Amino acid sequence: MLEGYQAADFDALLKVLYPTPEDLISGTFKLAKEQWIGVLKLSTIWAMNKIRKHAIERLSEMSLSSVEKINLARAHKVAKWLEEGVHEIVIEHPLRPIEELVSQLGLEIACRLLWIQNQSHGVAGQKLTIPLGLLRCPSCETEVFKCGRSCNNCHRMISVDDRKALYLLPGTSITVKPRGAVETDLVVSLQNLGCAGCSGRPIPIGANSTCRSCNRVVYYTDYRLRLADAIQGATIKVDIKDVFGDEIANYETWD
Repeated sequence: MLEGYQAADFDALLKVLYPTPEDLISGTFKLAKEQWIGVLKLSTIWAMNKIRKHAIERLSEMSLSSVEKINLARAHKVAKWLEEGVHEIVIEHPLRPIEELVSQLGLEIACRLLWIQNQSHGVAGQKLTIPLGLLRCPSCETEVFKCGRSCNNCHRMISVDDRKALYLLPGTSITVKPRGAVETDLVVSLQNLGCAGCSGRPIPIGANSTCRSCNRVVYYTDYRLRLADAIQGATIKVDIKDVFGDEIANYETWD
């Protein structure tokens, strides 16, 4: 037996390659879900495209949970399952706990799903707003801005607790930083923030700060925002392909 391959997967594939007379007469293969997953695994590895397509079709007819769809999609490059699984989870009500998502899908996917999920329950067309006072030092995790400041462009005063004063510019890429077992931070660069008053950049590029708690220099591109803080007041409609687009596009090349 080849290392890393299961005998049961070979057996399932052989049943498809060499059907019994009963299978030929009925026009179907009597395989269980796990057997079809084995067929999908091997047909993907060995580029057996017609068998892969048939395995996907048969599994799609079965009862796949949203978690199964995402995990199988990522393991075997199935674009439609990834999109379906993500969509099913983000429209759930009540929302699934992050601890459950982390245990089932891993931290990275859980954070991306939670991000979409919470923002998709907001108001379509609005921007993700971020209070100045919630931007933290990456070293000691305390809030950096203790008092407001004026916008560099329009000179409008931005208070530390005003959720509507600053927003994340469209198309901004967010870096996720795990903090502990299940908590997560987002890395925020001030150059990606816009002023709600003038739509310009409110803080000059290169304007670093000094944390008053640990005296560390906080660089312009390296502020932290806790995921829980970000989603608390989120009011943005997120397209799944904005977050999983590259992965979905990659899997579509396998179809």
